Amino acid sequence: MKTSFLKILSLIVIACGSIISLSAQQPFFYKVDSDMGLPSDEVYEVEQDSFGFIWIGCDAGLYRYDGVNFKVYRHNLQSGRSISHIRIGQNQRVWCQNFSGQIFYIENDSLHLFKDFSSSSRSFPLFKIDTKNNHLWVATDTMIQCFDAISNQELYTNNKIPNSENSYAENLSLVFKQVLFIKTESTSRVTVFKDLIL
Repeated sequence: MKTSFLKILSLIVIACGSIISLSAQQPFFYKVDSDMGLPSDEVYEVEQDSFGFIWIGCDAGLYRYDGVNFKVYRHNLQSGRSISHIRIGQNQRVWCQNFSGQIFYIENDSLHLFKDFSSSSRSFPLFKIDTKNNHLWVATDTMIQCFDAISNQELYTNNKIPNSENSYAENLSLVFKQVLFIKTESTSRVTVFKDLIL
């Protein structure tokens, strides 16, 4: 009788503990929108850095949100306001791009133009950060380039990618020490290019 009482008591404690732990895991959130100071409700990308800042890429530009205030980042050579593809690289450097083909980064709390691909590509470039090697890989519809992500020095260029009028860069991946670049054409033909990582 004593053992069955202990079993029932144990089941009750476990059930109560499960109910309490489930109810304790309700996430807290609040809506951040234009009523709270967000410059635009059309948001393309959101990233959080290790300092807790929320980086927002939207049609009004790049903004950093500290939980209370929004700070805008602009560059005088920026040819389009809309920002997307926010990535956090080595040393918490924030990278992003606009729809005009320009890639930017944040350093010393200001926006810097890394490279303008608008004249060399019909579509905006894709980029990936190889944090292990501090490399920034960029793919356009006509070339793949690799840069040192700290010094911004160009390390490698492959501009022998066949170009056609209706093709565009679709995906850029870093896999097993290789760069895989996928191009799609309007005819639904997919081409994969491989390059070794430096």
